[in-house]
Amino acid sequence: MILRARRAQRQLLRLAMLLMVICGSGVLGGCSFSFTGAALDPSIKTFSIETFPNNSQQGPATLSQTFTEEFRTFVQRNSSLRLDPSGQGDLQYSGIITGYNVQPVNATAQGGVESAGANRLTITVQIKFTNTKDPKQSFDQPFSQYTDFDRNITATQLDDAFIRDIANRIYQEAFNRSLANW
Repeated sequence: MILRARRAQRQLLRLAMLLMVICGSGVLGGCSFSFTGAALDPSIKTFSIETFPNNSQQGPATLSQTFTEEFRTFVQRNSSLRLDPSGQGDLQYSGIITGYNVQPVNATAQGGVESAGANRLTITVQIKFTNTKDPKQSFDQPFSQYTDFDRNITATQLDDAFIRDIANRIYQEAFNRSLANW
């Protein structure tokens, strides 16, 4: 069983290497291949991401700047696109942070008193994506993700790791929607 699994892994690795050689040699002219699932039109070279203002009126003061910078880094890391700081990229992202909400979840009862078993942080971002090469791919939609945390942690005590985890899932979802056509 283990030998079969290893043999299958080697075959997949050989296939992936063969595809990279074929694409790299130009045999399939214009071939685009990516392990991230982002298959881009070869004419698309740049992207731009405008600052996402925090209109939720909640969350850390740095939320807008952190979200924007890390989204730029995410796209650069997961594609071959170059950042166009002028805001006129072939692919353009803009939007606003519309929600930063903490609410109780998982009610529990102890001694006849109900209380929250945990709290949930939800962040919602309205993202407008414009594909200047293929406008049919453009969209304007909300993306929302959440994470639950211990009820004894207050909203002001939330670690940046909670916010980054939620933001990373939003980046991935928007990236997949815009570049991988998922």
